[in-house]
Amino acid sequence: MLLFSFGSTTSGSPPEWGANITRPGVNLLNDFSEASASRIVHEMRQHQKAGDQLIASIHWGSNWGYDIPSEQIARIYDPFFTTKAIGRGTGLGLSITYGIVREHDGTIHCDSAVGQGTRFRLALPMAPAAARNVRAN
Repeated sequence: MLLFSFGSTTSGSPPEWGANITRPGVNLLNDFSEASASRIVHEMRQHQKAGDQLIASIHWGSNWGYDIPSEQIARIYDPFFTTKAIGRGTGLGLSITYGIVREHDGTIHCDSAVGQGTRFRLALPMAPAAARNVRAN
C-alpha cells in the first residue's frame, strides 16, 4: 500500500500535520499545480509494488470554508446535491468523482467537521482493472 497524504500550505492545513524525515504526516505542498502532481506521481512510482493501492488523503483547512456539516455528509455524493445558490453549481462534482473512483474499483471517504476542515481519502488500485484481472486468473 502506498500512502500519500497532502494538503496545501495556503489551505489552512496546520503546520503540525506536516510530515518530516522522522514523522509521517501530511505532505504540505506550496500549490496544487501540474508540476506538483507530476512530482507526486513520480515519487509514488519509485516505490510501487505489485498489488499496491494508492491512498490519497486530501485536506482543506477550515479557513477555506469547506467544512461540511454532519447532517450533509450522507448526501454529498448524491447527484445534483448542492448547498450553493441556484446557478452557482450543479452538485455533480462529488457525484462524478464517486462514480469514477468506483469504476476503478476504489473507495472514497469524507471526514469533516464545522470549524475543523475537511479530508477526503481515496483508495485506488495502482494497476488497471485489466491487469488485476489477468493476475487473478
